[in-house]
Order: sequence, then structure tokens, then C-alpha cells
Amino acid sequence: MHDTESGYSRMLAGQYYLVPDAELEAMQVVASETCARLNTTPYSAMAERAEILQEFLQHFGGGMVVPPIRIEYGRHLSIGKAVYINSNCTILDGAMVRIGDFCAIGPGVMILTAGHPLVPEERFLTDTHTGDFQNAVAINHPITIEDHCWIGAGSIILGGVTIGAGTTVAAGSVVTRSLPARVLAGGSPARVIREIPEKDPVRPGRTP
Repeated sequence: MHDTESGYSRMLAGQYYLVPDAELEAMQVVASETCARLNTTPYSAMAERAEILQEFLQHFGGGMVVPPIRIEYGRHLSIGKAVYINSNCTILDGAMVRIGDFCAIGPGVMILTAGHPLVPEERFLTDTHTGDFQNAVAINHPITIEDHCWIGAGSIILGGVTIGAGTTVAAGSVVTRSLPARVLAGGSPARVIREIPEKDPVRPGRTP
């Protein structure tokens, strides 16, 4: 790794970077304090939360975010219009996270751009003389959730994934690879179960 490159610039470029990193930790502190403000707002204080989110995130198009929520940086998170994010969600946005319009994110969902080298000897750097820990090695990959998606409760979305428009991810799924548009997917790892038809024969207010 080149010493002239900051950890932040390497992180944004999708390259390996070292942690702990003072610049990144300072950003995380600010984000943690902002999330604390969000999480102490009453459930009914939607306008107050929207104002905080508009200042905190790269983009907030409106909708409902139910506290508590944990967001790692905020500045790399874009949320479209009419999005509903239920309680106890975690978003690690070391790379760009884009959530499209009219999406529903269930409670306890984790959206995680962060990762580490697969080879265990490459995950940590140690002092060559003492063997003491010096740094961990991390890498982040972007996540895109396109318009009209529903991410079921407790699902985990990993870095490098795009979820196509109109797709539903079943509760408790682990999404490790991109999913096409308009499918129901589930499992660990998540796989396509079936396509979603253009019209549901049963909707509220209608009879079968």
C-alpha cells in the first residue's frame, strides 16, 4: 500500500486499506453521534428525523426511518423517496449504498459493504519482530437496492450486490450475489425462488 494514499481514498476506490485509521474513526464518531440524535427522537417525530437525515446522508428523498438505526458514515448513503426502514437496521456504508424509491426494509436488516481478505494471514499485519498486532486489512464494495424492493426482516445484504427493481428478499436471507428484477429470493445464500407476476390476483379490497 502506498503511504501517500489516505485510508479514506483507498476505501472509496474499493481498494484494501488499513484500520484503525484516525480519519475514518473521526468520521465514524460524527456518524455515531448523529445516529444517537436520531435514535432518541420519539416515534412520531418523523419531520425531525427527516431534517437530521437530510443533513446527515448523501441524499434522503423522504419516507420513514424507525429508530434505532446504526449508520457507519452517512455520507455514502443515498435513500430514495417513499422509503420505509424499520427498526434495528445496520448500514455500513464504507462504500456507496443506494436504496431506490418505494423500498421497504424490514426490521433487523443489515446492509454491509465492509469485508476483509479471505486468506487469514492477510487479514492482519503484525510487527515482524514481536508478532504484536499492528493493523487489520479491510475492503468495501458498493450495494444497490433498486426501486420497489422489499427486504424482509433479519436479512443480510453483502458488499458488491445489486438487487433488481421490484425484487422481494425473504426474511432471514443472506444475499451474497446480485439478484435480477422482479423475483422472490430467499435462503442462505439467497437464490431465486420464482419470478413475480405483473399483477397479484389478490390485493387488499379485492376478492380472489
